[in-house]
Amino acid sequence: MKRLAWPVALPPMLGGVVAAHALAFRLTVPASTRAAVLASTGHRWLAYLPLLLAAAGALLVLALVRRVLAGDRTRPALWPFAVFPPFVLFVQEQLERGHLALDTTIAAGVLLAIPLGLAAHALLRALLHVSDVVSRHLRSAPAPCIQTLRLRLPLEWFVPASLALAPHGARGPPSRARP
Repeated sequence: MKRLAWPVALPPMLGGVVAAHALAFRLTVPASTRAAVLASTGHRWLAYLPLLLAAAGALLVLALVRRVLAGDRTRPALWPFAVFPPFVLFVQEQLERGHLALDTTIAAGVLLAIPLGLAAHALLRALLHVSDVVSRHLRSAPAPCIQTLRLRLPLEWFVPASLALAPHGARGPPSRARP
């Protein structure tokens, strides 16, 4: 994958890992014991998941905006989306548990990470297509022409009636008498 494609590719890959992780626990651990299992296997970090997903979403938006403004048309390859999410999920589970472990939950998560990573790739391709359309539209649109608008309004519109001046009896400085 090209260096410029990584900021666009990482958030969807992370989404594939998180989705596979959650789905694996939902499928393999009964709902009645799921909270206890998550707590005992080092999953306290899940409390920070919304913050992590928000940061990933912000990175994706910034990378897409940068891509549109730069006219970048690089596409991430498919293979990292099939390889990295299962690998990252496996390593994540080993770090959470603190020892080498392989159980049905980890196996299910690794296996689910492959199709969910590929689905993340498909979603990213759709987003990249939209960003390409926006980029083409911005490049083909004529530059905006800003013209000044001149309004000619009568002065009476701005002067209140109580201040209107009489033609000959208005107050003012004394006039000088001319000899």
